Amino acid sequence: EIARRVIGRRIRFATRRMKWCVGPDVSFAQCADKLWKEGERTEAIVLLAVALEQCLNGCIRLVLEARGYSPSHVTELIRTQNIGPKLTSFFEVSSGARIPKKLRSQSKRVFDIRNAIVHFKCLFAHPDSGDDSYSKIEKEIRSLGRFRIHAFYLRFQGFCWDVICRCDPGIKLAVDLRDVLMDNDGSA
Repeated sequence: EIARRVIGRRIRFATRRMKWCVGPDVSFAQCADKLWKEGERTEAIVLLAVALEQCLNGCIRLVLEARGYSPSHVTELIRTQNIGPKLTSFFEVSSGARIPKKLRSQSKRVFDIRNAIVHFKCLFAHPDSGDDSYSKIEKEIRSLGRFRIHAFYLRFQGFCWDVICRCDPGIKLAVDLRDVLMDNDGSA
């Protein structure tokens, strides 16, 4: 209650440097989960990969900006990296953390399948052989088994959030303070 009154009187000062970025990654992951459950797995994989990459890019951005890099420099760094380094060496160098092996390998599989879909290579084969492009993509999707998209995305996002909070405790403090200041109806 004291924090609410103090900040409430000085809200403009307290929020002067605050910036917001709302990304559609959570809604993409939810839509991917719905599509997956409906059997639309190709579309679900593409949306999940978009959500994962947005989450990863946001994490890298926050970590690098917390380390003093300018936003324009961070944008340039992120754009020059393929997804492989973003999941491994670039992520490790920028954050000082490693994505857990299982989470990283599952993410890489999702990105590999997405790339096969988006950058479709027209490989022809006899219909019964299963060696054509589409059959190979379908086989990779089936190999995911009972993949729980939403749970997987939440694990990935949770890991990224933990890394962000370790690299910049001020972000966690700001979110906690926001939660304290919010009324039950959602207004400050």
